[in-house]
Amino acid sequence: MTAAGLKTGQVVTLMPAVNFGIHLHNPKCTFASAKTAEIYSDRMVWIHTDGEVYCKSDHISLRILPVQLQLLM
Repeated sequence: MTAAGLKTGQVVTLMPAVNFGIHLHNPKCTFASAKTAEIYSDRMVWIHTDGEVYCKSDHISLRILPVQLQLLM
């Protein structure tokens, strides 16, 4: 899921809605399915992996491994 055009306050209220599936009806949320993803930023940002700070970068590549880990996003 991606969400675009949200203000900080809207993000804060949207996060708990994810737990209950209420975000599915938000028109600013877009849903897609993929095995890989690349994320680019116009500035360096901290990358967190499983709650740990990993590094600072402006680009990350993600790959979903089948049956290795199930994620709720």
